[in-house]
Amino acid sequence: MIFSWSSFFASAIAISSLAVMFLFLLRRNRIISQYGIICLYIFSILIILRGCLPFEFNNVYGIRFTKTYNSISILPALRDFVMADLFYIDGKSVTLRKILTEVWIVGMIANMGKLLYNFLSCKKELACMPKADPPEILSAFDKAFSHVFPGKAPHCTVVNSDMFGTAVIWGVRNPVIVLPNVEYSGRELYCVFLHELFHLKHRDNLIKMLCCLLAAVHWWNPFISRLLISTVNQVQELLADYQVGRSLNAEETIDYLECIKKSAAHTISTGIGRMSLHALGNGNRRRNILQRFKLIMERNVTGYTVKGIVLAGLFFLMSFTFVFEPCYNNSYDENGNEVFNYFEFRNDNYYIKNGTEYDLYLNDRYVYTFETIVDEFKDLPIYEEEEK
Repeated sequence: MIFSWSSFFASAIAISSLAVMFLFLLRRNRIISQYGIICLYIFSILIILRGCLPFEFNNVYGIRFTKTYNSISILPALRDFVMADLFYIDGKSVTLRKILTEVWIVGMIANMGKLLYNFLSCKKELACMPKADPPEILSAFDKAFSHVFPGKAPHCTVVNSDMFGTAVIWGVRNPVIVLPNVEYSGRELYCVFLHELFHLKHRDNLIKMLCCLLAAVHWWNPFISRLLISTVNQVQELLADYQVGRSLNAEETIDYLECIKKSAAHTISTGIGRMSLHALGNGNRRRNILQRFKLIMERNVTGYTVKGIVLAGLFFLMSFTFVFEPCYNNSYDENGNEVFNYFEFRNDNYYIKNGTEYDLYLNDRYVYTFETIVDEFKDLPIYEEEEK
């Protein structure tokens, strides 16, 4: 398992591609019904997991799992462009690569700081809110909690607030269910609590937290920072709808649709659409609401299929199979000897220990055997002969 800039960008390409594929699948209700909403949910988790593993797997049980694709035109030209000296400060060269790296780090820190500030501010506001104590609300909550978590004592706090504009569950260790100031009936309240408690059961807040942290690292990539978050959020809503729908009869399903309609209308009328790292909600986009309504009314969504799980796992594994590296054409000195180009950021430069000597490989090609480590290449990894 090797980390490099090449593996990091290969990971970004893989996540972006999987996010686009995920959006395509999520927009097809027929595919959801055929392969299963749980399979799509698992696929979303695997995409996030791929982002947490920006590595090359070159030696998995003796198999070179990740294949390096060398570029002899685009990547070398791009590397030369970003590595070229722009100007000097105190005798040290400044390159575009250094500037972009610093911009990326500053952006990542800023986005993570924004997430932390959002969390702390929401936590402070919720701590000051009085608990909802009307008997109708507490009765509906207890009934829903005993259904989702049979045999367990309730450990959620319920408050009334238009803080988010819609019903959400916030927090991980001490979850809080926030009810908007909407006139729900007793049966509608039961449906609202069912939906939010299924989010809690699925650990959706933890998944969303990882997704937002991944988006903070890849803030420069709209496929991850915007597309992935919105699609993961929608599939969480669809899975909660599926679980709630299995618990309701036809009459109760109408009540569930009515409470979704009321929540969406309230959010639009108040103009409140605040989202938080730890809060579950879909922003009430028209397309997303219509999809939820359609799948709930049709009641033909499949939970999971073996084929769907296998395909999700296959796409996940395939995302590790490639990495791109710049490759330069061979050059020769005046005596006809081949000149090897060495770049410190590449992972195909290494030593192989051969007894008491060291075989040097550059660009995965043997160069020379030395009795000791050469100072110019002292930072290269050293492998035992049987390892390579």
